[in-house]
Amino acid sequence: QGGTDSRPPVPGVTEWGDSPSKYIFQWYAYAKLTGDQSLLQSSWPAIKDEVAFLKGMIPAGTSLPVDSGSFANIYEGVQSGPGLYNSELYLLALESAIAAGNQLGLDAAYVAGLQSDLSAAKAAFELTFWTPVPGYYHFSTAGTFSTDMFVDTFFAEHLAEDVGLPSVVDPAHHTAELALLPQLWRYNSDGEMTGAALLGVPDVPAVSTGGAGGIFTGSDYLAAADLYETGTRTANPQLQQNGVELGSAVAYQSWLRADNGFAFDPPDTWGETDTHLYNYPAYSQLMGVWDLMNAIKPIA
Repeated sequence: QGGTDSRPPVPGVTEWGDSPSKYIFQWYAYAKLTGDQSLLQSSWPAIKDEVAFLKGMIPAGTSLPVDSGSFANIYEGVQSGPGLYNSELYLLALESAIAAGNQLGLDAAYVAGLQSDLSAAKAAFELTFWTPVPGYYHFSTAGTFSTDMFVDTFFAEHLAEDVGLPSVVDPAHHTAELALLPQLWRYNSDGEMTGAALLGVPDVPAVSTGGAGGIFTGSDYLAAADLYETGTRTANPQLQQNGVELGSAVAYQSWLRADNGFAFDPPDTWGETDTHLYNYPAYSQLMGVWDLMNAIKPIA
């Protein structure tokens, strides 16, 4: 994850609004996967503090956090109003906190309040971000990319599924958007697939300068894993095939195309149509391949 904002939370001002949700999930997930009840017990006060921080990013009378104009999350994009990425993570944070409280048997009234918050936030999320035609969640409520489809839409949903939490998004909407995801596929001048663009509007021809930052390798691997897992769960072989195609494209450009020179310094991002324009060499995003491998054949 990115950074943290040590200032008191303010809607539309607080930066790195994704971090509190990720902390809450990490504490819950670690305890769930390891069975370490003492860790969850020790984390409970911090979980409540982080939930309070997140609520401080929500304007009175509304149900979703409002992003800062810059450094809203790890994507660092300039946007305004509630954003898809942070809002969905907020749903995951509430689910994680509710599950933690129930597992510990603590603060029943507080947990019941979180359940009410979650119901209101889920309804607001669907109303705010779902685009019925052609059927996808748009990136934000305002700004340059407000109408774009986002390759990392289902990051929080994928995490929820990994630890057995309820879905944070409408399952039918989840499947519908994944069917559109190949419209973000991008190719180089040799006709090779370079990955899926971070953002793009379905049914609108891609306009790309080939600049660095268009293909986020870790995000693509997570999208590939989500495609494969959802295809398996819904008996949809096309989604599975799309997941393998996306993951294979990133792997080929990372490890098998020698003139990219990425064997010992794989980057975080590269251009949509030109892998020779890239950012952050020797980054760890390509470890995301394990997520896809686990989706295809669960790792014991």
